[in-house]
Amino acid sequence: MSNVLDSATDTYDPVVKTVTEEDAVPVMMTFKKFLATQDDSITDEEAIAKYSEYKLEFRRQELQKFFTAHKDEQWWVMMMIKHC
Repeated sequence: MSNVLDSATDTYDPVVKTVTEEDAVPVMMTFKKFLATQDDSITDEEAIAKYSEYKLEFRRQELQKFFTAHKDEQWWVMMMIKHC
């Protein structure tokens, strides 16, 4: 858990909101951070290929979470009807 400063609606005093891990927005690892999770013997080509796979999977999971969270909301349904 971490604390995030958020402005209050009726004052200029900051309000501290507690952000749980569930509420935190997932952030894609940089190539440098991703590389730190790999074996030291990995080749440049393997590292690039694995990072590309990681990015695709990360995006796929985030899109799936977004769809699951919003699939029944009226704005989403209307947008899907409009674009079909």
